Order: sequence, then C-alpha cells, then structure tokens
Amino acid sequence: MDSRILIMIFVLIVFVGLIIGVIIFALKKANAQSMIASEDTIEDSTQSLLPFEDVRDSMIHLGNHQYRAILSCSSLNYGLKTEKEQDIIELSFQRFLNSLSFPISIYVQTRTMENERMLELCFEGHRWYDLIRRGRITEVMEKHFSHRTQGLNPTFQSSNNGMNVSSPSDITGTPTTWKWTGTSAAVLFGIPYDQIQLSNNWEQNELY
Repeated sequence: MDSRILIMIFVLIVFVGLIIGVIIFALKKANAQSMIASEDTIEDSTQSLLPFEDVRDSMIHLGNHQYRAILSCSSLNYGLKTEKEQDIIELSFQRFLNSLSFPISIYVQTRTMENERMLELCFEGHRWYDLIRRGRITEVMEKHFSHRTQGLNPTFQSSNNGMNVSSPSDITGTPTTWKWTGTSAAVLFGIPYDQIQLSNNWEQNELY
C-alpha cells in the first residue's frame, strides 16, 4: 500500500480520536457543573425550610426583630429540702418569673434511665461509670461535694463528702472541692491491670 495512504489513514484516526476526546471532556465538565448547581439548589431549598434567619450571639433570630433564647438550669432534690429551703426556692423562682417581660415556654426533661440504674443497681459500682460515660461526673460530684444534710454531725457530714461543718445545727458550711472543678479535664475510665502489665507499665488514669 502506498505510504501516502497510510499517512492519511493515521491522520484521520488521530483527528477522530481528538474529536472524541473533546466530546468526552465537554460532557464531563457539563455533568460536574450540573451537579454543583444541583447541590446549591438543595442547600438553598433546605435553608429556606428552617423557621429562622440566623443564630447569633447565643440567640435565634426569627426575623422582623423577633428573637428566641434558651435558658438551661439544673435540677435539685426539692423533696429533700427543709421547709425553709423550699420556701426560698419557690420565692426565687417567683421573682424570676415576675422579672420577665415576655412570654416563655418551660421544657422539663427527666433522666429516667440514669435514675433507674442509680436505684436498682445501688452499691453495685455502676453509678460512677454511668456518669463518666455520659460526661456528667463533674456536674454531679460538684453538687455532691457542696451538699449539706441538716442535722448530721460534723463527722457524718464529712464522711458523706459534703460540706465541712462545725455543729449539727449548721445550715451550711464550707464546700469541699472536687478535683476537676473549674477545669475542662476529662474523667476517664480506669485502665485494666492486665493491660498495664502488657503495655510496659502504662501510667494509670487518675482516681484509680
């Protein structure tokens, strides 16, 4: 076959290949742009479904100069308080409500599972690990170290890890200090003894 014919066939193959390559590149680019546009559309449509404009300065901005804020408070053992302490709690809550000049909604959350385990598994050593697992150990221990059971003498009160008092008639005293009060340090589970032996004497976590 003539060499000129071979050259023409080769040029034709290269030309067709270039055209096919350009077409594939254009299709991929168009597909990528359509995917980006689709994601933008989904994001815009999802944002439009939210019933507020923005969240800034720890407040929810609803628009038209309307705002919402969430106030979180911890629980207390109201039933274990003295009558005088209950009166103080009720008056404080009443003053708080009277100080508000806008409507509020009160949402109460109970921790049934945790309280259930605390009662059913009492003295079995599960409470400590439940609190660590849920990240509430410091919150609970700070309250425990600052509680006062009125009527207990100083010896029983101190053995209860509560406030330091001087006589049974004391209503309050000096709170003892939980190790992690005011810090962000995490309270961890203990490392099993056999793992410490196998790991060339790892240092045990604190409190174990």
